[in-house]
This record gives sequence, structure tokens and C-alpha cells, in this order.
Amino acid sequence: MSESRGISGRGLGLGFAPNLRYVAIVNCENLKTPLSGWGLNWLSSLKVLIIAPGGYQNVISFSHDDDDCHLRFPTFLTRLNIGNFQNLESMASLPLPTLVSLQRLYIWDCPKLQLFLPKEGLPETLGRLQIRGCSIIEKRCLKGRGEDWPHTAHIPVIKIGRN
Repeated sequence: MSESRGISGRGLGLGFAPNLRYVAIVNCENLKTPLSGWGLNWLSSLKVLIIAPGGYQNVISFSHDDDDCHLRFPTFLTRLNIGNFQNLESMASLPLPTLVSLQRLYIWDCPKLQLFLPKEGLPETLGRLQIRGCSIIEKRCLKGRGEDWPHTAHIPVIKIGRN
């Protein structure tokens, strides 16, 4: 879904297509379905997920405590891109450690994001981490000196900032 300004129903209706391998939810400013109602966890064949809805400016975390903002993913995602959440402060409660096939994680344009690492750490399968437009966690992940560097140093390719 991209530029779907007219979508506002109760759900994305993705459950009817469990064989989808790629889903991009981008610039859907009128999408009103709570994040927890997207039904992404039912897409058992999903490999690539891009989430940058454009709306949801009230989301400050993906906490289990806030049922409307809780996201669940299919276990076998290989690529996850999350961006354009202008007020997001924490991604730490996302179930990233359960994504046993995750190879690429890209986080962009979340200027207030302070935490992205779950307590359990990132999956060992992660081969590429890219962070852009998230100045706080960009500093936290700087090679050798960032606070989160010890938790990301095992990732072979790390791209921070605009380079």
C-alpha cells in the first residue's frame, strides 16, 4: 500500500493473502486501523516488510502495554524497514529477537527515537543494520564509542547517517 489516503477501515485485510512475500505500508496517512490490528503476523510467507505509514504521529512506542501500538511480525521476515514515525521514542519492545531469519534492519526518519534494541538483543542472523535520520540512536551506535555499539558490533555491515 502506498499513497492510500482513502483507506480507513477496520483492518488492512492482509489476512486473506497469507502467501504475500512483500508488503510496503507507505504514506497511508488516513489509515486508522490500530497497528495491532494490521494482522501482519498472519502473513506466514512474508519476507520483506516496509512500514512508513505517514500517519500514526501519536505513536511513541510499540509497547505491549499499549494494545493499539503493539506490532507482531511473522517469524521468518528477512528484511524489516521502519521509518517516518516522527514521535517514536522506543522500538525496544518490538519482537526483533524472535525474527530468526532477519538479515536486514533499516530504521529511518524517527528523529525522537532513543531506544531500538530489545533487552534480548538483535538476532544473530542480522547481516546489515542501517540507521538514517535518527540522530539519537545514530550516536548510540557509533563504532567503538556509542553506548549501543557492544550490542551491534557483531553485525557485518552497519551504515549510520547519510553515508
